[in-house]
Amino acid sequence: MEKITEDEMIEAYEDMLNETKDSWIQDYEGAYILKEVDPTAYDVGYSDYEDSVSDTTVIEGGDYDYTCDECGDDDADKDHVCDPKEKLVHKVDKIRGED
Repeated sequence: MEKITEDEMIEAYEDMLNETKDSWIQDYEGAYILKEVDPTAYDVGYSDYEDSVSDTTVIEGGDYDYTCDECGDDDADKDHVCDPKEKLVHKVDKIRGED
């Protein structure tokens, strides 16, 4: 899983907005227009964008950058329930120094 900074995530979101703007808007970037005209829509769109890429990309230290201490699952969210086998394997790996 790729980890990027929040600034890089915002840049990727704004690039996506800029690429999808209508061709008649030539003097302004799509991200600028949305941010200025409807900041709430911009923020909601950013949150949706972050959710949509969270399977492959996370913000360092963000909500999706989480590794479970009990089972070692680095794709888990903070509310997941550990598989008992994974917990045991993770403990053994920690003891062996393989984690």
